[in-house]
Parts: sequence; structure tokens; C-alpha cells
Amino acid sequence: MSNASEASESTPPSPELPAALPTKRYANYVLAIMVIMYTCNYLDRYVLAVMINEIKKELVISDAMAGFMLGPAFAVFYTGMGIPIARWADVGSRRTIIAIGMTVWSGFTALSGFATSATQLAMARVGVGVGEAAGAAPAHSLLSDYFGPDRRATALAFFQTGVYWGSMLGLMIGGV
Repeated sequence: MSNASEASESTPPSPELPAALPTKRYANYVLAIMVIMYTCNYLDRYVLAVMINEIKKELVISDAMAGFMLGPAFAVFYTGMGIPIARWADVGSRRTIIAIGMTVWSGFTALSGFATSATQLAMARVGVGVGEAAGAAPAHSLLSDYFGPDRRATALAFFQTGVYWGSMLGLMIGGV
């Protein structure tokens, strides 16, 4: 058996891998949706950061607890869950994974607004981190299927603009 056939037998094809690249229009549509998703992914991080002083006063929490909520409560779960979710995206439906992640982080973002204690807000931030972990890795994989090697770098660069759009909007909305 040749090395090429061995490699194809050991690596299962992606369940969403298109037989041929989709139309340019549809690929750009998917890219636009992924940029919006990534923008929302970053927006809620910055709104909380801008509003942290008001939150500290209302919930009577220390600087250390506020730092924990903005940092480890979110980041540890965001990065820690990124690897298993990316592995799941290798064999599962990336669209479904992204949709589940968006639902989870949106729900926990909403719960953050109803928190009446530091513990509740910290737990909501953990949930946001887990949900947002389902955004970037599956989106990179999905976009790589929709854009050929000649357009992939540009598509991924546009996808990354979601970070800056989300940061800008989060700071603007939080400031208002």
C-alpha cells in the first residue's frame, strides 16, 4: 500500500468537506457570518472591561475578584476548552459547534447581566469562556474548506478583523 493511500485511510474526511469549492459569493457569505460571529465574540469582553468599575461598586467586589473575572475565570476556560472543541470540530459539524458555542456564550453573557454576586458573575464568565472557545478554531477550519489556497490567507485575515471590530464596538457600547 502506498503512503498516500495509507494517509487517506487513517484520516477520515471532514463531514462538511465540500466536493468542490463553493461559489465565490457563498464563500464570501460564510466569511461575513464568521466575521460577525468573531466580532460578537470580542465585543462582550470589552463591554465588561469598560464597565468593571460600576460592577465592582454594585456587587461590592475587590480589585482582585474583578481581575479574576476579567482574566482567569474567562481565559482559563476559553483556552482550556479550545483544544477539545477544535478536536471535536475535526470530526463533527463545525457549523453546529459554532452555533452551540454562540448559544452558550450568548446565554451566559445574558446571565452576566443578572448576576447579583461576584460568584454568579464569575461563573457566568466561565460559561462565556467555554462558549467562545467554540468560535475561532471551528471557524478557521470551516473557512479553510470554503477558500482555496490562493484566497485562504486573505479570507483568514478578514476573519481576524472581527477581533478589532468587536474591541471597538465593545469599548464604544461600554462607554455609552
